[in-house]
Amino acid sequence: MTQELNILIADDDAVNLMIIERVLVSGIKKFNFDFECKIFKVENGLDIFDVLKNEEIDLILLDWEMPGMDGIDVLKKLKSDEDTLDIPVIMITGNTTSEHLRLALETGAIDFLRKPVDAVELIARLSSVVKVNAAYQQVIQSNKKVVAHQAEIKSSITYAARLQNAMLPSADLMTKLFYDNFIINMPRDIVSGDFYWVKKVNGLIFIVLGDCTGHGVPGAMMSMLGHHLLNEAILNAELTAPEQILAYLHKGVRQSLHQTYSTVIRDGMDMGIVVINPQSHELSFAGAMHHLYIHNLEEWVEIKGDKLSIGGKQLEEERIFQSVTMPYKSGYKLLLHSDGYVDQFGGEDFKKFLAKRFMDLLNENGEKSSSGLGSVLQQTINNWMKGFEQMDDILVLGVTLK
Repeated sequence: MTQELNILIADDDAVNLMIIERVLVSGIKKFNFDFECKIFKVENGLDIFDVLKNEEIDLILLDWEMPGMDGIDVLKKLKSDEDTLDIPVIMITGNTTSEHLRLALETGAIDFLRKPVDAVELIARLSSVVKVNAAYQQVIQSNKKVVAHQAEIKSSITYAARLQNAMLPSADLMTKLFYDNFIINMPRDIVSGDFYWVKKVNGLIFIVLGDCTGHGVPGAMMSMLGHHLLNEAILNAELTAPEQILAYLHKGVRQSLHQTYSTVIRDGMDMGIVVINPQSHELSFAGAMHHLYIHNLEEWVEIKGDKLSIGGKQLEEERIFQSVTMPYKSGYKLLLHSDGYVDQFGGEDFKKFLAKRFMDLLNENGEKSSSGLGSVLQQTINNWMKGFEQMDDILVLGVTLK
């Protein structure tokens, strides 16, 4: 198939323009190249851009010294414009020093021909440019397809994030249930494997924070499973003991991911569950690799959960979780977090934040309200990871009990 090329020749000498045009036409016929040329000629550097406004140019043969705008300035302007930066340019000039060659190539020319133009050399260079440019255009088109595909994927994931966020407890509900609260929700990617679930059911308030295997789309899919199983356990099965809810979710993850007989998928989640009884002023906590932090009006206390996950790597069919029950007073503050906060690398020495530094931070700000503490935690992690990549999803939830 014959390829059609639009070639623009720019030279301030009308004789040179005529010679180059004849060389092109005769050379293409003589060597039987499989392309045809349509040639445009200008004698002024500024006129090049008038041609480009109306024509799709495939190659420019550019003289160095021209009125209006010299060749190097033309080349700079071409390479600074997205619409023209990919047009290949061959400099044609009587300037033969290595410094001229260096400047032309560094500015963006792909080749360099010296005057007087040799017919065989010009056609050989033209043939090479045509082949290289054809391959380059294929890469450009492939890249455009990849970029479009990536944009489509990102758009889908962004919409999925909207759906995921819509499933989270509303700000109105949090305000209704607690004196004060804060939520730091920082997905590493657009969607998150961390989630929280808060509801009041039959007079009891349930606070759940989950951290699923992975992040991004896989983590988000696991979080949806977590939401579903919590609804089953608490709304349908009407479980109220946090340790029983964790056990229910463990079985549910095993069954949903066929972990009862397959070792292929070992995904799971860590979770902390607090059940609050406003009538008796008691709260119960159970954790699967998660801990609860309580400020008892005097100091922060850490209540450790079990060193067992929900699902994941396992040999046993059932897991038995332990719970802690205690009285609470109005004004007690509770805090749950995923491991993304304490595992984040940063600081001056690029180290993990770690649980000790987290506890120290709580103790240093024990007198602050929940929302005030949330601001401190947010600013601290922002400063800690400044200049470093976020390693995992980060989720911290804090409330003040009525």
